[in-house]
Amino acid sequence: MPEGMGNSRYGVVRKQRLSEAEFAEVAELARICDAYEDLHGHLSVEQSRTRSGDETNDFLYYEDERLVGVLSLSEHGRQERELTGMVHPDYRRRGISTALLDAVREEGKRRGVERLVIVCERFSHSGRAFIDAVGAEYDSSE
Repeated sequence: MPEGMGNSRYGVVRKQRLSEAEFAEVAELARICDAYEDLHGHLSVEQSRTRSGDETNDFLYYEDERLVGVLSLSEHGRQERELTGMVHPDYRRRGISTALLDAVREEGKRRGVERLVIVCERFSHSGRAFIDAVGAEYDSSE
């Protein structure tokens, strides 16, 4: 899918710092995703508020000007980074998570990150399916 078509928001958008409007969009997406699977906060929106703004750690995905996916890297560590994300239930199975993961992998490679750890709630069926789909290995749950 095209990335960043003109001034409209479409596809993957890389961010070093989120605006207040983007925080609100991410919070609403988290609310929708959590309600859909009866989860409880699998993405910390507040973590993004404290970013230094020196690195690209938030990857947003838009369709028709609507935020439908997000994948965020932790700022801690150089060789290993944790990532969390979500895709709106109505937009799943369209390659959005894969597009976001590809962008994160590219950024991680550029910065010398050796290992990405996907953080997933134990009861998230969609998260576990994503882990399987990308060939990642499930390790443990807290």
